[in-house]
Amino acid sequence: MTWGGGVLKQRIDAGLVKPVEDSGFVDGFMPVALEPYQFDGKTYAVPYDMGMVGFWYNKDHFKEAGIAEPPATWTEFLDAVRKLKTAGITPIALAGKDKWPGHYYWAYLALRLAGPDGVTGAAEAADFGTPPFVQAGQRLKELVDLDPFQQGFQGAAYDAPGGQAATMGAGKAGMELMGQWAPVVQKDASGEDLGDALGFFPFPAVEGGRAGSPTSSAAATGTR
Repeated sequence: MTWGGGVLKQRIDAGLVKPVEDSGFVDGFMPVALEPYQFDGKTYAVPYDMGMVGFWYNKDHFKEAGIAEPPATWTEFLDAVRKLKTAGITPIALAGKDKWPGHYYWAYLALRLAGPDGVTGAAEAADFGTPPFVQAGQRLKELVDLDPFQQGFQGAAYDAPGGQAATMGAGKAGMELMGQWAPVVQKDASGEDLGDALGFFPFPAVEGGRAGSPTSSAAATGTR
């Protein structure tokens, strides 16, 4: 298993990965699904699972906090975090130890602010120092300054007992930013099932961004 993009490219450059030689093996995939694993016209891996990353939230906690609708903008999202805290509810469960669950926040903010073409251009130029990406860090700091995560989140793993998924599944947090597998892992890690109390909303639009529509989404993939 491997990550696509830069991680896979490093392994290719080191001579640790060979291209997929059987063209029939990749014919059944949509072209866009293979793009993260293609370099110099060759395909080096294929996705075995793909889905959308977004916010899974506890409807009961939102109701208790007086949040009528899932937030559609970044400003509304920060307001929802404040309302959850005021209600005595941990707003967000996060696995700081594993690192990858936290990267979704900056990545999504960058996507909303720079737009898909802006992110692609920055990757090609190897330059993420332009204003949209700096602003993404500033917006992330707005969230972090609200102290929205569960106690001990920096040492919490994603699917371990007491980790991000377990915290969410046990009803101890208002939401988590995670892929389509989240409900299953929540149940497995916590031994509990939120059932109809579990809802989903896309990462909100960011005011002033080039990609204000939440239809632009980050994909979560498993790769082989």
